[in-house]
Amino acid sequence: MDFDGDRISFQPAKNNLWTPGLYDLAQSYSYWQEPYNGLNVVYEANDFGQGTGRFEVLELVTSNSDQLIRFAANFEQTVSGGPTFSGYVRFNSSIH
Repeated sequence: MDFDGDRISFQPAKNNLWTPGLYDLAQSYSYWQEPYNGLNVVYEANDFGQGTGRFEVLELVTSNSDQLIRFAANFEQTVSGGPTFSGYVRFNSSIH
């Protein structure tokens, strides 16, 4: 998802289907390796790579052609040697 240059990406581990639930052991895409989940946060031109974290998908609704209709997730990512960055994403979600 991209918001005016800020970006967050979520990826379940290989061969896992997207479902609501907790995705622990997430690695940033720059260092992402199987069998871990992927999480990448870019905020105000800062790429929070080299981090680990987790995210929880609260709502996920797609069309028959896999287009995203509704999505809600909370996330946290700890930057190596730095702070923890946390937040949430809501897209046409019934969850506020």
